[in-house]
Amino acid sequence: MGVASFCYSFTPNTGTTVDLRPIAASIIDQYEIGVKKDFWNGILSTNVTVYQITNSNLAQTAEFKAVGITPNTDTTIKVLNGETKSKGIEIDIAAKPIEGLNITAGYSYNDSRYSKTDKVNGGFIEGDRLVRTPANTANLSFFYNIPTGKLKGLSIGAIGNYIGDRFGGWNDQYVVNATTGAVTINDRDIPLQGYTTIDISTGYTWEKWSILCKLSNITNELNYTVHENYSVNPIAPRQIMTSIKYKFCLNLFIFA
Repeated sequence: MGVASFCYSFTPNTGTTVDLRPIAASIIDQYEIGVKKDFWNGILSTNVTVYQITNSNLAQTAEFKAVGITPNTDTTIKVLNGETKSKGIEIDIAAKPIEGLNITAGYSYNDSRYSKTDKVNGGFIEGDRLVRTPANTANLSFFYNIPTGKLKGLSIGAIGNYIGDRFGGWNDQYVVNATTGAVTINDRDIPLQGYTTIDISTGYTWEKWSILCKLSNITNELNYTVHENYSVNPIAPRQIMTSIKYKFCLNLFIFA
């Protein structure tokens, strides 16, 4: 089964430019084509999606004022940093080869870059990859719940996640000398290498009781997550977590 979609939208921007003119709206064009296919009566399912997202007239707080390279602290004064374009492919696979066993795998390629920019103070660099957007990500997991026999209720599983090379910090920007007109680049991004984490877990459910034990990042991988431009934090080290649950019902009767 194949599906194609197109979405056009805009987002109004508040504030003004550095020369006090109204900010134009941001325009988003999204194209997407997907193909989904099941094999062997649903034992294997695949889904492939190709997309392109163009985000025009992106507005952000101007880093510099209109004249010179004096830093700007007024959040209502903004710049349109041009256009970004994201294009890529997503592949998802799910399999249920035997009763109780679920296997899933996924891969994503995302090329997100500034596609149009201006050489102005605070302008971004055309062709620069957006920070916080790895080109490659992948995952693989399996979970097995024993459906019958003396070990019924026992489950085991494993999850592997890969995050590719990416940048933290802030994207590079042009700096224009107000006197000479010379253009230089303010290098602000932080290169981060890709990494893989592996988690394993086992659990047991009996009547209303359940216990789960999970060992995460079993290789004790050292790397970093990027939440915001100003936030680059180490990922959690190897750790073990155990939880016990008990299910119960509580009936309340209210008499008027």
